[in-house]
Amino acid sequence: MASSKQKLKSIVENGYDGIILLNRDGRIKYASTRTEKFLGTKPTSLSVQEAINLFPSYRLHLIRLFYTIIEGRTDKHNVILRLNNKEGQIRFLESSWISRLDDPSINAIIINFHDITRQIAPGNELLAHQITIEREKLLTTVQKFIEMAALN
Repeated sequence: MASSKQKLKSIVENGYDGIILLNRDGRIKYASTRTEKFLGTKPTSLSVQEAINLFPSYRLHLIRLFYTIIEGRTDKHNVILRLNNKEGQIRFLESSWISRLDDPSINAIIINFHDITRQIAPGNELLAHQITIEREKLLTTVQKFIEMAALN
């Protein structure tokens, strides 16, 4: 059994550049050790406000996304984020937000991410932002379509 737990821990710690679990209040329940490398600080020491402020360009988007997941309007959402870490570095992270709030063994929103800074050339920051906006528009359109279909 200890060997299985060790394997699972190794997968979690090495499978992505970072994994964060958020509770229903938006507080960090867990953060993989590699997450600290990207944030420039211990994630569990951050308040919700401090964590959101690491992504100033996406502040409202992240708050809206969090509540969309909490309200059960989506189970999964992908977003590219521009991170200003505590060391002043700018990084681009591709993240997946997955709700497992209804699973009693997890009871969290899982955020996994990987660093795509190298893939986004300095002149393509606007492109990364546009991709995020387009994904959000698509999600909104799909949600409206689902709501309309449910009414019929």
